[in-house]
Amino acid sequence: MRKNKYLLLCVLLFVASLVIAFVINILFKIKSDGIFSAEWSAGDALSYVSSIIGAVCTFVLGWVAYKQNEKLQKLEDNNYIASNSCMVLIDEVKIKPKADMPIDYDIHAEQILRECKNTDKLLTGYNMEIRLKKAESSVQATPSLVYVSRCTLLVGDNEKNSLESSIWSENIRDGYTRIAIMESEFAFNCKLLVTRKNQEKFQSAIMAENNSLTAEMEFMIMTDKYVVTKCKCRAYCQFQNNDGVVTWKSEKPMVFFYGHELKNRDEILVLGEEINGKDENADT
Repeated sequence: MRKNKYLLLCVLLFVASLVIAFVINILFKIKSDGIFSAEWSAGDALSYVSSIIGAVCTFVLGWVAYKQNEKLQKLEDNNYIASNSCMVLIDEVKIKPKADMPIDYDIHAEQILRECKNTDKLLTGYNMEIRLKKAESSVQATPSLVYVSRCTLLVGDNEKNSLESSIWSENIRDGYTRIAIMESEFAFNCKLLVTRKNQEKFQSAIMAENNSLTAEMEFMIMTDKYVVTKCKCRAYCQFQNNDGVVTWKSEKPMVFFYGHELKNRDEILVLGEEINGKDENADT
């Protein structure tokens, strides 16, 4: 279809040049005086018009070449992204039941998620560790940085089929957190800020062995090649208590894909490594 358009354009330009030459020839057959009298010869006029047509043709060819190069660049970028992206699933969610008082957010290198459905300024902090695994369809690129925009935790009783606690939270800072790379998994830490009003209900819910957890997190995962994958992970998890640390093991993890993005190195902000607003170590 596009080749037909280019062929039609060439034919139109050729026909236009013939028409213009014919019109100039007719005009020079007409005798006129005053300002309408010709100062050029017919040959001069034809040379001028041909140079204009040549310039237009050169511009069109340059525009076509530019568009072709642009498409080739997009294809190269897409191939690079496809080869260096990474899709993940939630494998485990660990929550330390011992709450603490958040002090200075700037000294924390982890993601800080604050309950967003309440305006209560009295907050309690819970330390969470999120363990990830690669989706089977994902390529072998290595995830190195993560940013969590939103997190939803729903804790319910399996036997009573009731919802015991629900926490909707969102990130209160910009910046990525470095991912710990293990033998077959990846992990990063979050600080979950819960209002005092919901603290008791949340803590008792996560300590109940009959309860299950539905976790949903919106991620931006960056690989070591600066390719960002935007996704939303959802996991249905069952309770485990490992020496006082509540571990929710995922049984039905899933991921929703929201697109890719290629970042420049100087655009990356890593929490805990900022100096005057810039990343101290830009290499991931």
